[in-house]
Amino acid sequence: MLDQGSVLAVWVSGAVLLSLVVLTIVCLCCKDRRFKDLNEDVAEVSGSSMSPMSDMFAPMASFTNSPVEIEPLPDITVLSHSGPQSPNPVLSPFGSHPVAARGVRKTNFPRSQLSYVAEIGNGWFGKVLAAEASGLMPGEQKSHVIVRQLKTSAGPEEQAVFLQELQPNRELQHPNLLVVLAQCLEAMPFLLIMEYCAMGDLKGYLVRQRREAQTLAQKGTLLRMACDMSAGLHFMHQNGFTHGDLALRNCMVGSDLTVKIGDYGLSHERYKGDYALVNQTELVPVRWMAPETVRLSGGQVRLLDTTTQANVWSFGVCLWELLELGRQPYSGLSDQDVLVEVITEQTVRLPQPVLDILHADRWYELMQFCWLSAEERPSMGELYSLLSYLRHQKEELDAAEFERKWTTMKPRDTVASLNDSKLALNGSAVSSSPDLVMSHLRGSSHSLNVSVTSQDSRLSGAEDTELLLPSPRK
Repeated sequence: MLDQGSVLAVWVSGAVLLSLVVLTIVCLCCKDRRFKDLNEDVAEVSGSSMSPMSDMFAPMASFTNSPVEIEPLPDITVLSHSGPQSPNPVLSPFGSHPVAARGVRKTNFPRSQLSYVAEIGNGWFGKVLAAEASGLMPGEQKSHVIVRQLKTSAGPEEQAVFLQELQPNRELQHPNLLVVLAQCLEAMPFLLIMEYCAMGDLKGYLVRQRREAQTLAQKGTLLRMACDMSAGLHFMHQNGFTHGDLALRNCMVGSDLTVKIGDYGLSHERYKGDYALVNQTELVPVRWMAPETVRLSGGQVRLLDTTTQANVWSFGVCLWELLELGRQPYSGLSDQDVLVEVITEQTVRLPQPVLDILHADRWYELMQFCWLSAEERPSMGELYSLLSYLRHQKEELDAAEFERKWTTMKPRDTVASLNDSKLALNGSAVSSSPDLVMSHLRGSSHSLNVSVTSQDSRLSGAEDTELLLPSPRK
């Protein structure tokens, strides 16, 4: 017969065992709940009622003081093949360079040193995550980063395109290029770890700053941003890369307002109104595309490879976007009208921005240089030199001396082509006035295989949707 002490010991042992069982069950349930969002299929996430970006994150200042649950990234699947295969070149926004043509600069980063913070959106490839990386940056115990995560169901072609999309950002280093800091490619899912830009994309930033437009102009912020973009794009061209979707939405802004060419893959989701659905399957940024990259035939739209000259055209549209604080180009026209009037017939150009800014006429002259025929456009290096000259000129400089220096810096062939174009058109064939544009289009009738977005929905997508990211925690 057990004494009282033995009975007490049995009861204590039983209570401890029961507590361990209950605790194990609770932990399993919590684990299942915590990891559900991170591991669910992209299709399920896309179909759910996700909150807008502005609701998903608190303002950056309050985020710093908010508790954030840190979770590890999802389980990995070891690849059974030797690696990605080269994709069809037309799938890549950066031209026809094969994957890893010069070798990938980064080694694989330990996945165990990545911690999940929040999901900020989805791209064609999978999820975009805010995360913390331990031991990634010298002098930082933890660094706030953005992770592009490829869906685990991706085949070899999608894997190759996933890598090729950011090839210049993986291989090149420049202050005005968004940097891929590290990568995890030894297993699925592929992860690309990107630098964090606190102010989000450039278009969203400017939309939020519209009330301060004149301050941005007077302080030279807009001109500095234009110089940043031209420097980054010029460096890409020097290294054999082009950009297939150059626009403010695909540039990021750092905490010091430095602009970097590159994006997190969320533009199609966040700025749907900036893309036209053509041929019933392709989303195309027609408002930024050079005429020579698009062919219309039999109601179908055929897209050609992007060239450095085509990038120059798009850069001119970006300059217009800057001075219009992120407004959509040709906002009074449908996508179908843009394809016909701007790209095919070339009878419409963007008007001069109305923002009161120093050397406003010279800004618009640069835009017009960009919109000449492909062989007559200046290079990005020439545009960078002209923008840098504007940036470093003060208002008190003698006007005659400024114009003399400006004239000597302009590419002679480009100036002659612009003058010839103005003389030939004599202001009647090409319209840059919104009123003239609309009157010109009233008599036009075209039928194209283009899904037309209403003006109201386009403006809503362009002005109200913005990327707000959490700021790094102290």
